[in-house]
Amino acid sequence: MAECEHLERTSAYFDGALEASEEAAAVQHLAGCAECQALLGDAVALHAALSDAPRVVPARTRSRRWPLVAIATTALAAASVALVVWPREKANPVDAVAIELPSQRASEARFTGPRFAPYRPRAVVRSDQQPVESISLASLSRLEQAGEQHDLIAALAATGDLRRANQLVSALPDDARTSSDRSALALSAGDAEAALAHAQHALGLDSKLAAARWNLGLAADRLGLPYVARGAFTELDVLHEPGWSDESRERRRAREADTTVEEGFAAFLARGTAMVDGGTPLTATDVERYPAQTRINFYDAVRVAVDRPRLEALRPLAAALDAGTGATFAQDALGRSDPAITAKYAAAYRAVFAQTAAAAEASRLIDQLRAEGRAGDLLRLGTIIMSSQVASRLEEVRAIVKPWNDPWFTLLLDREELRALYGATDQRAAAPLADVLARCSGLHVEYRCGQIAADLAELALARDDMSAAEAFARKSVAHYRAAMMPVQLGRQRALVAELHRLQGRTALARAELEDMILASGDRDCAGVRYARITQAELAIVDGEWGAARAALPPASVPAECGQGVDILGIAAAVDIARATRSAEDRAVADAWLAHAGTLAEGGIATIGAFRAGKGTAAATTEWVSGHAKSRDQDVAAARAWGIATLVDDAGEREAWDEVIRTAQVPDTACGVVASVDDDRITVAVRTSAGLFGEHRRVPVRAQATTPVMSPALVAKLAACTDIAVVARPPLHGRFDLLPAELPWWFAGDSAPRIAGIAAPRSVVVADAHPPDPGLPPVGFGSPAMPYDVQVTGTSATPSKVLAALRDATYAQLDVHGVSIAMRPEAAYLALSPEPDGRYELRADAVAATKLRGAPVIVLAACRAASVAPYLRQRWSLPDAFVSAGAQAVVAVDVTIPDADAHIVFDELRRRVATGVPVATAVAALRASAGAPWVKHLMVFR
Repeated sequence: MAECEHLERTSAYFDGALEASEEAAAVQHLAGCAECQALLGDAVALHAALSDAPRVVPARTRSRRWPLVAIATTALAAASVALVVWPREKANPVDAVAIELPSQRASEARFTGPRFAPYRPRAVVRSDQQPVESISLASLSRLEQAGEQHDLIAALAATGDLRRANQLVSALPDDARTSSDRSALALSAGDAEAALAHAQHALGLDSKLAAARWNLGLAADRLGLPYVARGAFTELDVLHEPGWSDESRERRRAREADTTVEEGFAAFLARGTAMVDGGTPLTATDVERYPAQTRINFYDAVRVAVDRPRLEALRPLAAALDAGTGATFAQDALGRSDPAITAKYAAAYRAVFAQTAAAAEASRLIDQLRAEGRAGDLLRLGTIIMSSQVASRLEEVRAIVKPWNDPWFTLLLDREELRALYGATDQRAAAPLADVLARCSGLHVEYRCGQIAADLAELALARDDMSAAEAFARKSVAHYRAAMMPVQLGRQRALVAELHRLQGRTALARAELEDMILASGDRDCAGVRYARITQAELAIVDGEWGAARAALPPASVPAECGQGVDILGIAAAVDIARATRSAEDRAVADAWLAHAGTLAEGGIATIGAFRAGKGTAAATTEWVSGHAKSRDQDVAAARAWGIATLVDDAGEREAWDEVIRTAQVPDTACGVVASVDDDRITVAVRTSAGLFGEHRRVPVRAQATTPVMSPALVAKLAACTDIAVVARPPLHGRFDLLPAELPWWFAGDSAPRIAGIAAPRSVVVADAHPPDPGLPPVGFGSPAMPYDVQVTGTSATPSKVLAALRDATYAQLDVHGVSIAMRPEAAYLALSPEPDGRYELRADAVAATKLRGAPVIVLAACRAASVAPYLRQRWSLPDAFVSAGAQAVVAVDVTIPDADAHIVFDELRRRVATGVPVATAVAALRASAGAPWVKHLMVFR
């Protein structure tokens, strides 16, 4: 029987895509056509199953489709009857609902539905549009009715309906198949990073799930992680899956082209060294594979060539280096070489080249070569570079290289001149460096471009511009990869991984570290060991205990690594054993602890044993108490580890008095302890009504968005007028720890200060002129109450500001705050520069000051409350002021808009001046102000 010619129109009507002029005819035909009614029934059934809407037509077009309600309902009933013959449970679910699929698949990704398991080649389309498959509405409806969710997800994705596919998968249990299908959907949507995370999670639950391994390989490939991609497809190749293994083999070979060149660098380097020593010259193939190091070796070989035949032997290599550049820089170098000069100074230069010459000998050789005139310039420049004197001889280098106009040397000079002018951390260098980077394009000097991009990444990082830092770090990676300089490439990739770790993008950071490990091979034992331990820590953060176990290296350190046992490795091993409680993991933890010895004066072994289930709380308490006054940083870190362990242990036993005592909550009317230990959160509350608390498990990756305290526990604090909060890292400095309207404050690690001794003296710091062009002037209106001392303009330098604060009783700093994610000081205040150019007021300088007036310090600066990434202490810029003697510090962890800042801070000062406690005044502002940033006001005492 022929198919009804109106099926396409009926489908268009349901989708709301039919022109209004055609609707009446469609309705009239549908009323008498059983085939079109069946199609509509399938569509309605599927739509109802995949949405929260009632089982009628979609609401967005309800007014246009109302005549069809009766028909649709009848058709749906008919469809339901028809589907009864497809039972939901059968021995073989693939046979339960048979569907026809096109001969080619639309998606690169793999889904776990059994009907999509047989291999189909990928459809190739000559456009940038995602291909789709034609799967009938009837087939989709039957899959839904039979409960074949994973097949239905794959089918919806194949037809391009990713929205409904994601709705379905979000409701499924968090098992390996679901995570793998989430990865496939993310790939289909172009989100490779999410796909990577889901694939990692799936493989952590089932390491043999082929679909997840495939999706991991695809995601890694799209993210520029060739070694991870190659590894994934290599593992799939050996499974011998019909069709799939063939395609995985092709994908693996494609990635091998990206990886074998890097793996061959060591052998190439040996040949380059041999060439410099007079051996066989490198070739055009070497130029193609290792352009930067080949050029370095070429110039070195030219500098030591003692006769014309040797220079001529290097000419083919020079031509290969110049090919495609439109210039003759390398060949010109051959013409600048004077074999007679080279022979005359060969012994002295080779000593410099081998790094065996003293500094005075190198300087003497430079002077001798200068006397030789232009004929000695090539060797003189080499001596300056090899003896690390470029920065101290910029004028001399400029005079040598300017006539050559060779970008290999002029870019080196540009970079060193900017370093001499601004230093390595001055933000004023960013703009001229960016100009230099822009000039790199097309000059075939990728190595130099990589260096400049790396400098820009460091500058962006110093100003906490994570987006720019990542962008420049990625540019540096791209340049170093094009130059094929593995050591520099590895360093920049490590920076990218660290940036992603700091941003909480742990899955990507783990994969980047894995790619680095695979790329390094046996070249960097210590680096690989460090990366493995970091991977384990990141996996612990993700709650991926299997991945953490797999990443952690053995406890024994190979002799060639040249380093001792890593404290972080011990902590990771112990935490894995503590979480899994498996005998195998406990044995690994014991092996690591056996190497702990006297690390941190024995604290690591004592606390680690307790965490691993073999030590005692008493021994840990004794060690923690006995080392309270130690200034050793490792001991401080071990004490923090021990306190977190004791708090968690007491919380698990619901011994809230022990939690309060161990955390050393100040003796105030009300107190709170909030502590995180891996995936365990302990909260204890002390009020006049008694002690309360809760101890629960929260996945680490969910902790940032999970309330720390339950509503029931918060309710216990409703009547409190002063709440001291001891929040152990990483909760210290979290603005939403308690409700905004409560008068709570963070207790730091310093002893309490007594206010009211000094005569009242108010200070304001404003209108500073930091030299960073990225920091515009901060607005400062006329304050409602005048200040006794104003430190403004060019006088607002770090030293003068600290001097003014020493006897202050109230101070407000209206300046820029700069958060530094990867620095131990967490944030600094940007002030006017000192004569030496220094303009940052950092936490260490603040802590070294004595604030004799026990002032209230108001940091009206963006992100000044940012907390350092320490686990051993609660440390931030506000904590530094408290340590220096401030009785209280008010700060925020977000950006402060100029428009309403003065209104809020004037009101804060007015309230404090009338005798209102700082925490109470801040609570009132948080509760009443409409500006979102005001909710982030925090008090540190």
